[in-house]
Amino acid sequence: MAIEIRLPNDQPQNWMAILCLLYKPLVGNEAVLLYETLTSLAMVNRNAQTTIEEEQLITLLQTTRTSLTTNRVRLEKFDLVRSFENEEKELVRIVLCPTKTAQDFLSDEVLRRLLYQSVEREGVRQLQSIFEVHPVKEPEEELTEVTQVLDLSHFEQNWTVQKEEDLGSANMDWSSSREYDFDWDVFFRNMHRTLPSRLRTRQNLNRIAYLANVYGVDEETMRRLVIRHLRDKRTWIDFDALINDLGTTTKVVEGKPDDYSQSPVSFLKAHQPGNAKVLPKERSLLLSLAKTHEFSNELINTIVEYSMEQCQGSLVEKYVRTLANNMARAHIETRDQALEYFSRTKKAVSSSKSSKAGPPEQANLPDWYDIIPTEKGTKEEVEAILALQKQVLGNGSSDSDTPASLDELDPLALLGQEDQSDQSDQPADSSDKDEQNAEPLWFE
Repeated sequence: MAIEIRLPNDQPQNWMAILCLLYKPLVGNEAVLLYETLTSLAMVNRNAQTTIEEEQLITLLQTTRTSLTTNRVRLEKFDLVRSFENEEKELVRIVLCPTKTAQDFLSDEVLRRLLYQSVEREGVRQLQSIFEVHPVKEPEEELTEVTQVLDLSHFEQNWTVQKEEDLGSANMDWSSSREYDFDWDVFFRNMHRTLPSRLRTRQNLNRIAYLANVYGVDEETMRRLVIRHLRDKRTWIDFDALINDLGTTTKVVEGKPDDYSQSPVSFLKAHQPGNAKVLPKERSLLLSLAKTHEFSNELINTIVEYSMEQCQGSLVEKYVRTLANNMARAHIETRDQALEYFSRTKKAVSSSKSSKAGPPEQANLPDWYDIIPTEKGTKEEVEAILALQKQVLGNGSSDSDTPASLDELDPLALLGQEDQSDQSDQPADSSDKDEQNAEPLWFE
């Protein structure tokens, strides 16, 4: 059954000292260890609910179920924890309570007497002196450090390959389980004592081969760099410093411009002019493509080649990263897929440019939109129109002015003649008066 653990509120700042010095004589070492373990578990996920199976808690404490229950009850009696069970009488929640302050603990009538019974009079006086406020001491004289370093010689003698494999099975590999073209016999030559067996983990070896593959260095160069960056009496490998050296090393394997399976750094070097170098920033970019997107050498080299073609021989980081992200979204995994992707992209861009540069497309209109139907009138209609014309123009018009047919009829001319006839009907002496009283053109 999973047990929920809750942290206390308003815990004193020096609660650890109070727990170890004042409470431990009363509850015992194992109960104090239980309180500290529960607190540590709850602090790992402070912003989330913390639960742990009872069997897991027993394994962490290296104790038994009976001892776990006994120590929890001891903490309950001194108001350090509160326990809750469900209807089936199963323990489901432990709420940690804050410790008392040192002053409250030593002032409590019960706790002070119990402490006296455990540490006697002199012990109580020493504890009171420890928690008293003392003035700041003057700086100490110069001292010599005599701290001893952990001796791992006995450990290494008893560490076996089986133990290393068992330990490695519980850890995730640093990168994928991809196999690299790396000769371990050459790398381990004369290194049986230089590189301890505890550092030959699957994770470390995979990372060494991974870096050699990206940066294009051979096994002997990698061996010298790894030995250079062993730290603290060969207890760990400083991979950050190793990567910095790989970013500046000149011992890069020579490659061919048309070999897409080689390391990205070697491929980029093969595409550089004779006096150009592969910069550390460029090597870091190639490592990022391999690490972030887990691209193969073939795909990374294809991206490098295409980017340099589009950027006039330069390796522009922003362009490369954008292109790599788009290819990752498109699930591009091989060189053939990448070339097809580049071809589709070029066609899409060219068609977009041509559509923007050309004239706008005309809408599809029906046939009747551009066709104006025409139909000539009959003889009777023409004679009727001519008669109407004579009536409008008046009897004073000559026959020569009369059009012979409807086709010769000009509506604008008719309108002008009508205006002239209207003006001729008006008296001559009234023209000046009308001209004075005429409204401006804009009146209408």
